[in-house]
Amino acid sequence: ILDVTTKVRNVVTWDGSESGEWNNLDNWSTGNLPTAEDVVSIRASVSNDPVIGNGTVALAAVIQVNNGNSLTIVEGGK
Repeated sequence: ILDVTTKVRNVVTWDGSESGEWNNLDNWSTGNLPTAEDVVSIRASVSNDPVIGNGTVALAAVIQVNNGNSLTIVEGGK
């Protein structure tokens, strides 16, 4: 018996409307931080690119960074 399971992942979009701080809920399309099950999309034309700061643990199954954007992980960020 072959069991094939497809996992549907939620897409959580970074809008960076408040700051570059990853843990700021207002920077995310859902108003919640991404989980280890989510796909993170960092789209073009955001006010602030995301920064995973010292002591921040960022979770995502996949992170998509579009051309023209960046994701910065500073020392101590995970």
